[in-house]
Amino acid sequence: MGDVPGAIQAMEAARDIAGTPADAAWASYQLGSCTSISGDLAAAHARVRARRRTTDADYVPPLAGLAKVAWARGRPQRGDRRDYTDVVARYPRPST
Repeated sequence: MGDVPGAIQAMEAARDIAGTPADAAWASYQLGSCTSISGDLAAAHARVRARRRTTDADYVPPLAGLAKVAWARGRPQRGDRRDYTDVVARYPRPST
């Protein structure tokens, strides 16, 4: 709804200078969301998936992000549904 390329650039910078794994995980999740909004679902999936492996494993929203991207691509898998169920159980928010 605004300067999506600028938001992507800002989130890349935030991720790159994050002081903790939790901060990097948050910025990576936001980056994946911004990339998804831009319509590049393949890049959004790759970014969330790659960063999830290298940041705070306890940060739940990337699991939701992966499931949302899979659904948007029309390819939800059983694992995505299982992961999303885990997200709702661990992170009960209106957005999930």
